[in-house]
Amino acid sequence: MILFVAKPDRAATLQASRCDLAVSNSMWLLTHPEGRPGSLRPGPLLAWGATALLLALILLGSVNCAQAQATATVNWNPSPSGGVTGYKVYYGLLSGVYTASVAAGNTTSVTLTGLVPGTTIYVAATALAGNAESALSGEVVYPVPAGRPAPSLSFAAISGSFTQPFVAVGGVLYQPLETTLALSGQATYDFTITTPGQYIVTSMVYAPDAGANSAFVNIDSQPTDPLMIWDVSISTNFVQQTVTWRDGLARHIFNLSAGNHQLIVRGREAGTQFATFTISPADATLQLSRLPGGQAALTGMAKVGHTYTVQASTNLQKWASIGTVTVDNTGNFQFIDPTSTTLKSRFYRFME
Repeated sequence: MILFVAKPDRAATLQASRCDLAVSNSMWLLTHPEGRPGSLRPGPLLAWGATALLLALILLGSVNCAQAQATATVNWNPSPSGGVTGYKVYYGLLSGVYTASVAAGNTTSVTLTGLVPGTTIYVAATALAGNAESALSGEVVYPVPAGRPAPSLSFAAISGSFTQPFVAVGGVLYQPLETTLALSGQATYDFTITTPGQYIVTSMVYAPDAGANSAFVNIDSQPTDPLMIWDVSISTNFVQQTVTWRDGLARHIFNLSAGNHQLIVRGREAGTQFATFTISPADATLQLSRLPGGQAALTGMAKVGHTYTVQASTNLQKWASIGTVTVDNTGNFQFIDPTSTTLKSRFYRFME
């Protein structure tokens, strides 16, 4: 996997997506007359009588991002046998268990619609001659490509509406004193979700010690004490962290419908400092943002324990490895480029 990111003037988000590409998965699969695997070869693909249908299926799939559904087109060679009046394609989510079928007529192609991105379908076909139907062909396994992740939404912590005792200093939002929930400051951020689903909240946050590492966080309603306390991990600088609640889970998942929403952050301990907030789908994301000191921070979520090599370039032609980053046990990663403050522009890529 290669992810390209350009250095921005403000917080920006880039996500890897396969949705813009038609994904092909071509397979030749033949069945021996007794059901044993046959040789892989093109050519006339139909035999009647006691033998099973010999059929080569070719699948080309694509994802419709706007409608969050996928299609797969099945193609085959015409039968050389006489009397064939049409074909029928069967498919389902389990091998050998076909819960849907499409009558293709006397054509050699049919499109399967309404498929769920990220699932796997199993496809077989028969040939028709009047009221007679051949045995099923060999089975094709097709992983339906995943759709485009919903976009992440990022905003500066000081860009929302906030009340005292929250204060904004140097682009950072924090409370100078510890409070109860009832007396805490409140920061609110309005945002709109276009793709319903599961989302997480992350923040570029600095928690210097055990007395300055918590806040209350919720979406669309006031947070409650103590369940919705976010215990921020102590750090020596601003780092990207994922919001958790006191429910023992590694991250809190918000189920959001399409439409308008509001992130609500309430202060708790003095000195917990917030630079940015991001609403992201609960899957792999990559975000590039600028820290208060001007350094570029590459943060996001990916497979736990995976290590990427980070490379940088100023012209997209010559690349140099500048370090590695490993995804932590919560699924988060962060890489800070200390030399980015001296450069006019820089491009990054993560190499698997």
